[in-house]
Amino acid sequence: MTDRHVVTIQVTGRPATFATAHEKPCKDAVRSAIATSGVQPQEARFAVRLEFRLSMARNANEVWDLDNLIKPTLDAMGGVFGTTVHHPPTMVSATRPG
Repeated sequence: MTDRHVVTIQVTGRPATFATAHEKPCKDAVRSAIATSGVQPQEARFAVRLEFRLSMARNANEVWDLDNLIKPTLDAMGGVFGTTVHHPPTMVSATRPG
C-alpha cells in the first residue's frame, strides 16, 4: 500500500474535551471545516493523523487530556468516515411464558 495524502483540514477555534460545555461548538467547528474541505468518505482503508495546537490552560481546572480531545474530534468526523447506524441492543423479555 502506498501512502496518498487526501486532504488537510484545519479547524479554527479552541478545542474542547469530551463531556464539557464547549464540546458541541468544537464538534460543530470540526464538521464545518470538513464540509468546507469537500472531502468525501473513502471506500478503502486509510489513516487519519490528528494534530492539536493547544494554548495554555485558562485556569487550574482546564486540563488537556489527549483521549478526551480525540473522542469528540473523531465523533464529529462523519464527513471523513461516513455515517454509521447505531442499533440499540436487543431487549430480552423479563417475563417467561408459563
